[in-house]
Amino acid sequence: LVQSIDPVTAGTHGSERLVPEGENFGHSGQIKVGSSPCTPIAGLWSHTRIECQIPVGEGVGKLVGVTVKGQAGNTLQFSYRPPTLTKIEPLVAPTGGGDKLTLTGTNFGINSS
Repeated sequence: LVQSIDPVTAGTHGSERLVPEGENFGHSGQIKVGSSPCTPIAGLWSHTRIECQIPVGEGVGKLVGVTVKGQAGNTLQFSYRPPTLTKIEPLVAPTGGGDKLTLTGTNFGINSS
């Protein structure tokens, strides 16, 4: 039974830790954020608390669930943060178009460059 997750939002780059807390987690199993595995951190799985590596992803309302020996428990919602722009270059361009526009920021998604 998953009673809470922390954090409930994270960047699209993944690499942060997700901590589901609850009960009856056993000694090992699987954690998923949506359909992607959240890789458990070695030595940080107990009956009441797990720490795992949030996968790279995007979107809102992803279900986080723990499965132990084929038995899936309840799920809670997790969301990746929305895009944030920190810089746009150039700030002025000709009206005819055709110039390159560079957007700088975070959380542009998993296939951004």
